[in-house]
Amino acid sequence: MKVKKDFKTYRKENKEMIYDNHLDLCKSCGLCIEFCPVNCIKYHEKNLGRFGSPAIDADLDICIKCGMCERICPDAAISIEIKKARAKKEKVVNK
Repeated sequence: MKVKKDFKTYRKENKEMIYDNHLDLCKSCGLCIEFCPVNCIKYHEKNLGRFGSPAIDADLDICIKCGMCERICPDAAISIEIKKARAKKEKVVNK
């Protein structure tokens, strides 16, 4: 039996990347904030995470797209997609 869960997601996007925070998974532990090398992550003023505490928010103008937040999150609440990598995948699939 396959179970599908649609998570409430807060998406931010710029010309270089897509940043998703899956609010139903974020428990506001702060590891992403602590390990971000450029301090571009903070707690969101309005969005709430899994337990009703503030979810996180990233400033994409400061972000260096290193992926540390995505790797350090113990709950897989952060997804980052670099648009150049996405374009390459689409070319390979379309050939």
